[in-house]
Amino acid sequence: MEYIDGGWITRYCESKALGVEERVRIFLHICSAVHYAHLHFVVHRDLKPGNILVNSKGEPKLLDFGICKLLYRAAGSEDDGTKTIGTALLTPQYACPEQVRGEPVTIASDVYSLGAVLYELLTGVRPHVFPELTPQVIEQVVCERDVIAPSEVVRRDNKKLAARLRGDLDTIVLRAMHKDPSRRYESVERFAEDIRRYLSDEPITARPDNFVYRSRKFLRRNRLALGVGLALLIAFGAGSFSDELRHRLVPTSTTSAGAPLTTDNEAGSRLQRVELLVVLGDSYARDHNWKDALRAYQQAQAQIPNNLTTDDAALQVWRDRISTDIARGQEQQRMNEKK
Repeated sequence: MEYIDGGWITRYCESKALGVEERVRIFLHICSAVHYAHLHFVVHRDLKPGNILVNSKGEPKLLDFGICKLLYRAAGSEDDGTKTIGTALLTPQYACPEQVRGEPVTIASDVYSLGAVLYELLTGVRPHVFPELTPQVIEQVVCERDVIAPSEVVRRDNKKLAARLRGDLDTIVLRAMHKDPSRRYESVERFAEDIRRYLSDEPITARPDNFVYRSRKFLRRNRLALGVGLALLIAFGAGSFSDELRHRLVPTSTTSAGAPLTTDNEAGSRLQRVELLVVLGDSYARDHNWKDALRAYQQAQAQIPNNLTTDDAALQVWRDRISTDIARGQEQQRMNEKK
């Protein structure tokens, strides 16, 4: 077997003073290892920081499959007795409710334990506190008491960290640690996918999907581009205001040459709005959220006048493209409704 010269993942993160994103990225490697085991019909059943070591290269290693369970067993093979695991063969701080009750474990059981490991990685404390380690107390705490959100645990001592955890990370951890196995992530890969979405500022699947939430995520992902667009809009607005002010202060006979400038600025501002709305619609379309994509495309279409002239070539191109996008979105919505 490979010799791992390293320490627990929690101690490693503390010793290196790693930030939230760095800890989450290391955790993703563990998710990959557990997902690989699940693909081979193996449930670990004892996922905890002590079984995850990080070597000198910063590579996490998953250990100790000593009480793992095979989800698939060939016909006629012997029963290894793992169906009757008791509290002596689990770690209460990371065990799921069904495991504590002695019920059959599944992939969802490992999802729960991974959620408990992530909880400790992010907060520095364990998700469960036991006044005493008796079977009755363990079952009461794990099966009946709600897990406190990670941000609430650290709020008193570290308000900055609480702000980082509040929202998506709280939601991801609590979804993974839901007491009802059917309400957890369907697989470790789905769990990891939401973490990757968090890291890339994309909407997570565990959160209610609504227009405001997705728009906020879009704005965060495209801060630079939208910042430039906003600056251009401000510039166009300032230009229009300046022309209007000059029109009021300078005699009419001297403003005829300057009048087209105002028209150009208004057209430029309209073009910027159209482009930003189309980019927003494209973002929703990539996530197959056709309802919000259509809304963005239709708002972009509303920015374009019906009586375009030959001088509005750019807007004409956008109008044709938006019409195609709207037709595609409506078709996708119809197909989804049929399903």
